[in-house]
Amino acid sequence: MSYTWKDASVARNNLGDTGPDIDGLRGILVKKIGILGGEQIDLSVTVNAGTYVPNNPAENGLRDGWGIINGKCGSSVDLRFTFLSSFEGTAVRLPLVFFSFGGLDAGIDGNCIMSITSKKYNKYYLSEDTELLTTSTENGTMFSGTVHGEGLDPNMKDAVAYRFYNVNEIFATVTWGEGGVGGRNLYFNAGREISF
Repeated sequence: MSYTWKDASVARNNLGDTGPDIDGLRGILVKKIGILGGEQIDLSVTVNAGTYVPNNPAENGLRDGWGIINGKCGSSVDLRFTFLSSFEGTAVRLPLVFFSFGGLDAGIDGNCIMSITSKKYNKYYLSEDTELLTTSTENGTMFSGTVHGEGLDPNMKDAVAYRFYNVNEIFATVTWGEGGVGGRNLYFNAGREISF
């Protein structure tokens, strides 16, 4: 599969029925993240469990080849990322994919610490000078921010990449910790190679 995030676009932006698109269809749909066997592949993001609480849903979408999900401090949600055939709208199984999450940091006062937990991956990768704290939990390995940041670190110190084999969907629990005011952005990206 070849990846084409530079050509991707958001066709639907209504995660958890919070807008900004209010059309009755829930979730975020990113069109044309890649091509597999001549077929265009899309990525759907939906709430798998819990309640998605944004601070500013207008922040959701795409920026510089990364998807963005905005969350309110003091909230947590289980998300499902599904790879779809753009033509048929059905799930497509990918033989290999690296799925990255970035922007995992904290507010200026050390509050609203962001963390991500995923399962069923083959391996995870961190930058050599990562700023993330790694914690083993019953739900998988959790990666948490430790320093204040604004947006996605250019050196990917606030990012983790997972390697998955033979998957059509990926699940992740995102937490925006207690304290702080407002919210923070989670960044996500899928590719055949690590994003950092």
